[in-house]
Amino acid sequence: MKKTYLILLLLFVSFSCCRKRDTMTKCDTEILHVTGGITLKDAHNSINQMVSTDSVLWIGSEHDRKSVIFAYSFDGNLLASGVEYGRGAGEILELTSLHPSQKGSVALYDGRAGRLNQLSVNGTNIKLDILRDSLFLYDDAVILPGKRIVTLPVHSSFSYILSDLDGDVIANLSYFPPKPKTVDENTHILACTGTLAVAPDGKSMVRAIAYDGGLDFFSIDDDRLSHKKRYSLFEMDYDALDGRVKLPIPNHNSRTGYSSLCSTDKYIYASYSEAKVLDNPDGECKEIHVFDHDGNPVYKLLLDREFSSFTVTPEDNFLFVACDIDGKTFLIKYRLAEN
Repeated sequence: MKKTYLILLLLFVSFSCCRKRDTMTKCDTEILHVTGGITLKDAHNSINQMVSTDSVLWIGSEHDRKSVIFAYSFDGNLLASGVEYGRGAGEILELTSLHPSQKGSVALYDGRAGRLNQLSVNGTNIKLDILRDSLFLYDDAVILPGKRIVTLPVHSSFSYILSDLDGDVIANLSYFPPKPKTVDENTHILACTGTLAVAPDGKSMVRAIAYDGGLDFFSIDDDRLSHKKRYSLFEMDYDALDGRVKLPIPNHNSRTGYSSLCSTDKYIYASYSEAKVLDNPDGECKEIHVFDHDGNPVYKLLLDREFSSFTVTPEDNFLFVACDIDGKTFLIKYRLAEN
């Protein structure tokens, strides 16, 4: 099997961003220009998940199946690695999601094993501790301040559930974005899977759904979940597969829309593409749209290359993107100008 390599290109760039307008598409945004960099190498097959904490860049990746999680400094130095696939202690069955957690740690949700775990650096190893189990086959599960959890059921009339670590339900919410006219409610519920980002203070969150050109913004109170706002450039478009269970499938009009998300104290970042899903199976994007936590567009970033995933550091000063070129995985670091 051929080895592929993660190339850490520390590319320092500056950019100009526009001021807030009524819609993101009217924003005059300059392309980020590369001004220099250095290249470091480390063996990786892919980058599936990426988040950053105060001083650590966390990467979820298959690495000869020996290590799934890698912790890097923002300068590209490997700090620690660990976590394997398997059914034993400290192992996972699936890397469903990574989310920043408390005190510099990261939460890993394993949907197949039904576990929400906490990751931390222990010397040169990654330590995994179980926060809660019996969370099988949710679209996502995220730990909040105050030892509360938000879970996203895959096939339920409730799309969001707020509970405590013991599993007692505090609140729930049934909200789904507008469905195509040609599909039924059950198919639409199955189609509403995607990505989630929670604000560091745990008081708000945003979700991006497959085939959707919109973002939905939510408030998280002590005992209540509520939908605040929907920002949409286009609505969901997909078909239902014929059969006993009408599963959602992309059609020739389905577009990528919003996909990867990242939240800092100041902004929400969302990758975006107008590309057709069937022409863009990896969901690659060149744009990142930036919002405040009330769902108002602030500006957008137009990159000089397509990327599959990204993260922004908590201080909003560095942007990391992952892109695949000629069978190799590149991680590119941009310096963001103050805004």
